[in-house]
Amino acid sequence: MRPLSATLDVYGMPLATKRKVAPPAAISFHDPALYANRELSLLEFQRRVLEEAQDPTNPLLERAKFLSILGSNLDEFFMVRVAGLLNQIESGTQETGADGMPPTRQLDAIRTVIQQCSPTPMPACAAWSPSWRRGPFHHRFRDADPRAKRTSPTATLSKPCSPF
Repeated sequence: MRPLSATLDVYGMPLATKRKVAPPAAISFHDPALYANRELSLLEFQRRVLEEAQDPTNPLLERAKFLSILGSNLDEFFMVRVAGLLNQIESGTQETGADGMPPTRQLDAIRTVIQQCSPTPMPACAAWSPSWRRGPFHHRFRDADPRAKRTSPTATLSKPCSPF
């Protein structure tokens, strides 16, 4: 065992030296720059869901599920959040959230984000095999690629089953 040095700890790492540190500046938790907008944050999450739907490494059914989740979430977003912002504007209420963004600016930002994302779901669907576009019931298990066969829940069944 090596002797301890006055400048090293028991693991041989340098000890923290005492130096004078200026106290941190007072933080005002009322500063809007410290907060993210809830609606824009939710849209960013939905963009990540869309990226999962477009990821070719995900199985096809998982990608379809992500698109379904995205559609459901965006429906609710517009029916609840955007409608609430429109109601605030119509009633003349200009209350801001912690982020300090008024409803009109929020709607403008939402419009910008949606316009950037809106053309992308169709290429996600178009990238799927042409046979998938005919519908999920036109596929045969024997025609699936080997990876899909290994991950399929029906791969472990002794005989085919119907979901109905």
